[in-house]
Amino acid sequence: MDDIEALARGAAVGAMALTAGVFLRAWHRTVLGWVGAMYAAGAIGYILWSHPAVSHWPPVARLFIGIAALSAPFFFWALARLIFEDEFFLRPVHWTVLVIVLMAGVAQAVVPGVRLSWLPESLRIGFRLISLTLVLHVFWLVWKDRPLDLVERRARFRLVFLVGAGILATLILLAALFYGPASSRPAPARLGEAVAAFLLGLGLAIALMRLDRDFLPPEPAGTRSSPLTENDDGTSNASEYGQDKDLLARLDAVMRDEEAWRQTGLTISGLAARLAIPEYRLRRLINQGLGFRNFTAFLNEYRLSAAALRLADRDQARIPVLTIALELGWGSIGPFNRAFRARFGMTPTDYRRQQASSAASSR
Repeated sequence: MDDIEALARGAAVGAMALTAGVFLRAWHRTVLGWVGAMYAAGAIGYILWSHPAVSHWPPVARLFIGIAALSAPFFFWALARLIFEDEFFLRPVHWTVLVIVLMAGVAQAVVPGVRLSWLPESLRIGFRLISLTLVLHVFWLVWKDRPLDLVERRARFRLVFLVGAGILATLILLAALFYGPASSRPAPARLGEAVAAFLLGLGLAIALMRLDRDFLPPEPAGTRSSPLTENDDGTSNASEYGQDKDLLARLDAVMRDEEAWRQTGLTISGLAARLAIPEYRLRRLINQGLGFRNFTAFLNEYRLSAAALRLADRDQARIPVLTIALELGWGSIGPFNRAFRARFGMTPTDYRRQQASSAASSR
């Protein structure tokens, strides 16, 4: 049994190393690439740490392996969000979470001799709960946002990710929470864990090789064609896209002239019904014809254009930015500011000030 387990763990390490190589090859110039590589390194650290033989390794090697294993849940969370959420980026507060996870994980291992006997166990449970929260949070986000994903292969990959990575990661964390260190578990349980890790690493590497383009970061908003762009004669440029010219023109008319984007709770299925076309065809139309990877981003293009018009209107100069954001469908000022800055390169307040200055200088 021990030899088979060692072989399975070696294969799992190789599969995760292959995954790291794929990330670095395809996205070596992006955050996604090195976060993916760090997740694979963390998974390798856990695979090695959970084998009983690691207790005989040099202390320095055990330290690095342990830190890598502790960081795996955080990088799993960050990687999934970078893959499935086009607008997500790592902020300083996210790194604070990683520091807390590492501190709790290291502390529960180095303070067993203190007089407060409850402290090591509390730290162990706290670390596991934080890790489990990260994993469950990203599963919830991946599941919740799947109807909004317009990239077909990435949308299908969501289910594979949820089933494969979800089951494995949750079982590992639950086992760690209720059954203690992995190295002390029965050999059949460790073997099953190693085999599952191998299958996950190999499956993820194969999937990434096939989904390179679908996982590439989206184009900046300023370089992507918008359904709101107009030609010199004032007509929409929607008719210039692909073979579905008439359908794109209908879509643009419904969104621009009828302002369907103002409808509360508008879904892609509802918009497809309004256009009397299958939902899958509308998804392809918006993604492949207009270049949007997410339905919310598609709707926000119209909302942001309307916001820019209102901010530039001198008659609405006294209306607070928050009021405009709420009236156009945003729930709070933060997401609106971030979306506006990403689209126009400045905050709504700066945009309003710039437009007012331009209007004053032109008089």
